Amino acid sequence: MQRLHNSVTFVYGVIVGLAIREALVRTVPDILHLTQIVGWRANLEAFRLVLFLSLIVRFYFGSGTYFESVYLGENAPAPSLQTRVSYGIDFSSGLVHFLVFFAWSLTLTDHNRPWQGTGIFLWVLAVILAFDAVWYFANPSALTKDRIKLWAEFNLATLILAGILFFGVRAFTGNDVLAEECSFPLIALVSLIDYVELISGRDVFARVILRMLPSRFQKENPTVGGRTQPPDPQRPT
Repeated sequence: MQRLHNSVTFVYGVIVGLAIREALVRTVPDILHLTQIVGWRANLEAFRLVLFLSLIVRFYFGSGTYFESVYLGENAPAPSLQTRVSYGIDFSSGLVHFLVFFAWSLTLTDHNRPWQGTGIFLWVLAVILAFDAVWYFANPSALTKDRIKLWAEFNLATLILAGILFFGVRAFTGNDVLAEECSFPLIALVSLIDYVELISGRDVFARVILRMLPSRFQKENPTVGGRTQPPDPQRPT
């Protein structure tokens, strides 16, 4: 399994590297004003590039943590047909997800807004944030569903809140660009929190959210972000 995982990490890494290269090649000349682009477009592309990099690196590191926790960690199940099927679904889902990231890298300099002030950049962003929910329903394994569910819901909640913020600012100011830029910090904040948790190995933010939810939901989610949570001595079983 370790050898297979190394190959998976390599495939993901190649796609991520190509996506980052494409994003940099498209945006850096505009950001550095090496082209004749209008100033506000260069500023927006800078915002988009930072958001793109924060999300793609977050999901790449997160995928590594997830696979190691589920299939390679101390509590990993013995190899079986079920685990191989589950691994195949997880790998395929991750592959599609990172291919969507590559497609997203092609949209950073697109400034067309054909529908309600939104364009293809925001549409692909919405697909990326909603993708974990598709992954959750596509994987039949109980082994992985608990580990996917909470962060799928976090990403959906982030998408909904960012959408509310975008359309709220747009309705108040009538400025599509400002609305887009105002919605980015919320998404970047969630990425920053995820980085801190991945580096520290502690799901502080996720635990706070779980404590705010009904006890039934807490029992259904013994794992958070792919890492097994120890029992809470304060909570009766």
